[in-house]
Amino acid sequence: MVEFSDNHRRVLANSFRYVDKRLTTLETKLGVSGQQSPFHKLTMDLSPAQKRMVITHIALIQEAMLKFLEDQEIPLRQENTSIWRCAKTTTQFLQIIFEELRPNYLRGYGALPETAARELNEFVTNIQELLGQMNDELS
Repeated sequence: MVEFSDNHRRVLANSFRYVDKRLTTLETKLGVSGQQSPFHKLTMDLSPAQKRMVITHIALIQEAMLKFLEDQEIPLRQENTSIWRCAKTTTQFLQIIFEELRPNYLRGYGALPETAARELNEFVTNIQELLGQMNDELS
């Protein structure tokens, strides 16, 4: 084991955490979970073999980073933010985003026909109800 200073240990752990975040984002965009978001701006132009290779290499890189940290006895500090708090904050934030999609907030973009305004209001209300249910279930 090589001796790393506390500063070096911290930057290594934080950099590995950032690399992992980027790799996880790539996995999500590849649709590893079985479904790809229709809102991604990327075109899937990898062959199935290339996709498998990328997924395999992501896992190898993650394993190598973890092994390096373990071998160097560099701990990965566990974050104190719970997934519950993250989910609660996210649902509340999304409620605000959807509220700001109501017609009265969109006036600055030009006139909105009455039927479009009505449909948009109904849509936002439905989405906010779903977010409210999710938020209530998390309470």
